[in-house]
Amino acid sequence: DCQVNSTCTEVMSADDCEHSKCMSGAGLSCAPTDACVAAICLEDSSCCASYWDQTDCADRVEELCSVTCGAQSPSVCTHDACDIGEALARSCSADVQTVCDTPGFEDCCDGGAVDSWDQACIDEFTVVSTGIPLSGGTPAAGASLCDYAIVSGGGALNMNSSTVYRDVFASGNINGSGTVNGNAYATGSSAINPTVTGTKDNSLGAEPYTVPTWSDVVPNPSCPGVTSAAVAWEQTWWPVASTSTPGPGSFGRVTVKNSLSMPSGGGDYYVHTFTINSGQTLTLPTDGSPVNIFVCNGRFTMNSNSKIVSPTGDPLQLNVWVNGENITFNSTRWQTIEVDGIFTVVGGTGQVTAKPGTTVDGMLHNINSRVVVQNFATVDARGAASDRAACLARGVDPFSSAPPVCPVGASPASSGSVAESGVCVNDLDTNGDLSARPAGDCPDVDLSLDVPCDDQVPVCNRGDTQLNAGEAEIVFFPRTTAQFATTTPDTLYQSSSVCDVNLPIPAGECVDITCPVFAEDMTARVQMKSAASQQECNDLDNWSYYPFDRACGGSGSITVGETKVVTEIYQATCPDDSTVAWGFLGWNASLDGNATIDFGVRLATDGGFSGPITTVGTASAADSTEDCPYLTSCTVDVGTTIFPGGSTDQPAYLELTLTLTPDGADLATLEDWDLTYTCVVDQ
Repeated sequence: DCQVNSTCTEVMSADDCEHSKCMSGAGLSCAPTDACVAAICLEDSSCCASYWDQTDCADRVEELCSVTCGAQSPSVCTHDACDIGEALARSCSADVQTVCDTPGFEDCCDGGAVDSWDQACIDEFTVVSTGIPLSGGTPAAGASLCDYAIVSGGGALNMNSSTVYRDVFASGNINGSGTVNGNAYATGSSAINPTVTGTKDNSLGAEPYTVPTWSDVVPNPSCPGVTSAAVAWEQTWWPVASTSTPGPGSFGRVTVKNSLSMPSGGGDYYVHTFTINSGQTLTLPTDGSPVNIFVCNGRFTMNSNSKIVSPTGDPLQLNVWVNGENITFNSTRWQTIEVDGIFTVVGGTGQVTAKPGTTVDGMLHNINSRVVVQNFATVDARGAASDRAACLARGVDPFSSAPPVCPVGASPASSGSVAESGVCVNDLDTNGDLSARPAGDCPDVDLSLDVPCDDQVPVCNRGDTQLNAGEAEIVFFPRTTAQFATTTPDTLYQSSSVCDVNLPIPAGECVDITCPVFAEDMTARVQMKSAASQQECNDLDNWSYYPFDRACGGSGSITVGETKVVTEIYQATCPDDSTVAWGFLGWNASLDGNATIDFGVRLATDGGFSGPITTVGTASAADSTEDCPYLTSCTVDVGTTIFPGGSTDQPAYLELTLTLTPDGADLATLEDWDLTYTCVVDQ
């Protein structure tokens, strides 16, 4: 917050605010760190708890906080079109305009409620932007390949002491002594012999799903580029030491002879046959990207102790489709096979066989022939079937599609912007009057302090109502207690000396109040007395400095047409029980063109200066630092600049070097400057 009788222009918001307080949007949670937000939410709690709307919240920033908001660029989308929120502008996107031009959805853009863009608007936007109806192409439960751990679509399903999790279907008997942890469905009064924890239903007249063909599931059914040539991945395509497979493409008879990892990005692999040798592991892409393997003319075989692993644990990451030949997991009870994926024979008479010791985290489907799951084999589709929409979207069933998902980011939030430079502008004109004060912002009293030159403290009333005599007071705190600009200063540090504002102050005017003299730099705060009958619009800007050993007027004007260096020596005098802390440096200059003035400082304990000069500030018209009055935004804190750690035990002698540099015919004029210090009592 700006102090010292100045107004904050292009006000900034605290870093943890969800958006600029000068713009509408979500409720702000930054009241603990932004006093202006706290003041507004004290008036209207919904601004923080619910929604920061334009009229009741954003527009009150200037009224309650005595600041001005920066220029605002136009809002395009105040929130993502996939999120509930205020009405969106038709200019947000073409799809948003289509929604709002649809009869019955006009309020999605024209409504005035906090949540005018509601779920109905989102649903309509989803349909418009994806082209898919809300119901999608989703089959009823039980009517998709995604609903079954095993599909034996061309004959009996044999389960010999094996275990299956989720439903199974067979176009014939379901044989064996295994266990189905789910439902079992069969056609034509076929026998269902295994133990079934759910429903046994052998009354189906046909497959419950639409039967796909090779052409339905493969983007390029003719498998261009696939030959019958042998391809030993790692040996043919990569050196023996390589650990990666090639990227997507067309290959011949592929054999994985060493453990390999597939590259990120996934993709489609077209092969003649596919074999993984004993003891080898094929690791799917670590980024979770999906992989499709289309076995065009031959078999898919995994041998004992081999694995296919999804690093993300996603059984839907791998989809293997075989054209009419066998899928065989060639394990034994003691030489197991572990795989993550969905494995399907489509077309032809090939068989799917999981031999003893095979564990499939996924699904086994045979569209036109049978499935055999032998002793001690397990097919677990709980992961693959847990998210039916994801399974459908993955293309496991080519005749179904998941309901559309709102495309987040298609019409993203683009709420424009507000200029937030946070520049403090002094409200006094050249005559010391408050003519620069914005009238009409405060119907009551609004007090501020200017920097005193001596014991006369300028007290100003920036409100529209006269302050009555005796209604306010000025209190003081040592500068070292760091109370400056706080809205609730700690009275433990407050001086016992209080200065009564014993004169009336008309609206828009200032008066000088005589206050006590202190032996150290103080900070001063003007405030309404606890028993005051009047009230103040805003108490966020009531502070100034009350410096020790400071007089107005500086050291006289200097104008140069060529470079000139001026040196001034200062000695700080403090009591024996205190040490020096150098304070603030301010200046007033008149600079033409690119003329500049540099301010350099070096310190000494005894007046004998040596060592480098540290440049602590520069006056430049180009950087808007031509006028830098005492305690404005560009004032230099000399002590902190020289001693970043905040040391208060500083040398008593200071050499100030002023380097005035004109620019050709452009002159450099230094009107005056000010320098302060504080005596800090030893602890």
